Amino acid sequence: MNLKYISSFTIWLGLFLGILDKDPTPAPTTEIGIESVQIINPIKEAFIAEFNSEAQKILRRVNQPGAAIAIVMDSTIVYTQGFGYANKKTKEKVNESSVFRIGSLSKGFASILSGVLVHENQLHFDDKVVDHLPNFTLCDEKCTQDLEIKHILSHTCGLPYHAYTDMMEKGRSMDLIKRKLGHLNLIGKPGQYYSYQNAGYSLIEDVVKSSTGISYESLLDNKIFGPLRMYDASADRENITSCDNVALPHYHSKRGWRPSRISSKYYNATSAGGVNASIEDMSKWLQLLLGQHEEIISDEVLDEVFTPIVNTKNRKKYFQRWKGIKNAHYALGWRILDKKEGEGDLVYHGGYVNQYRSEIAVNRKENIAICVLSNAPTSFASKCIPEFFELYDDYQEKIKLWNEANKNPRS
Repeated sequence: MNLKYISSFTIWLGLFLGILDKDPTPAPTTEIGIESVQIINPIKEAFIAEFNSEAQKILRRVNQPGAAIAIVMDSTIVYTQGFGYANKKTKEKVNESSVFRIGSLSKGFASILSGVLVHENQLHFDDKVVDHLPNFTLCDEKCTQDLEIKHILSHTCGLPYHAYTDMMEKGRSMDLIKRKLGHLNLIGKPGQYYSYQNAGYSLIEDVVKSSTGISYESLLDNKIFGPLRMYDASADRENITSCDNVALPHYHSKRGWRPSRISSKYYNATSAGGVNASIEDMSKWLQLLLGQHEEIISDEVLDEVFTPIVNTKNRKKYFQRWKGIKNAHYALGWRILDKKEGEGDLVYHGGYVNQYRSEIAVNRKENIAICVLSNAPTSFASKCIPEFFELYDDYQEKIKLWNEANKNPRS
């Protein structure tokens, strides 16, 4: 098992001494010349080790063929781990570089890419869509004129729920589908109602191409994948099918889990569900979401992306397993789960496509984030993430107290 940055000796020592039940005391440092090397927080390590154990229990309980998890704490990648099989038939194992489809987690890439262009002053979230796409129309002229980029990214265009998703999944021309959107009766004016979209959301690809003159997929490569060194990430079927380390999708048969083929669904709408990535890639993505790459996107623009726009409390399926969630909203490409006062909201999204299920959650206040990728439609991801934050609730005060007691004045 490859648990990055984990010292098993430190974990054993901390547990043996009962450090989890005592007030943390300063740990010694080792002097090397004028430098001081600080010992890694053993309570944080014990937390990660316990979560790793719980994740494996969940994996067995839900009978998940393969999965991968990344955790970032205090801006550092503290855990990347593959579980189970990339191909149950051949017994190939999942590792940190195994590529998964991430489904609707792709929507977060679209909103952040848009934010990068805002950061570069190439567009703004309140730009009118017709200023970038003069030929696009809704069935109502005033709504057409009022439609803004933020309405696309927040699913508040006024289009009916999942408008023409069925046509997208059948591989129909996206140009045709986008024209047909203009003939649909609206459920409200832009910004009024939340109504989840795939076809409507994919309009952002045309907007950013119009603004920059560069294709959406090339912008992902140039502005996000490349700068973050997401070497396994891509946004088309050709790349994932030619990759030699893929966590294949699995379906359940009378013989158990069987590997399947990678379908073409949603590669016609990359922004809605066409991104591929390994868990190593996603660990770097988590760092960006926690504000560690201001050269790519500023904290101020991240604040805009994560600002709640429309209430989605009625969509309880997105947070019904979470303890302490009071409310939910949609921001720009992200769900915002409202926690108890002072605990910090959770930035969250889930994804499903082609038998792959994935989830991601970020607590910016606590500077902690997790991503779970899986290659079969079980509840593994949806059980792991609430478990992770509940476990963190038990550890966080002791982690913070240890950090305070062991501050290195030279660091």
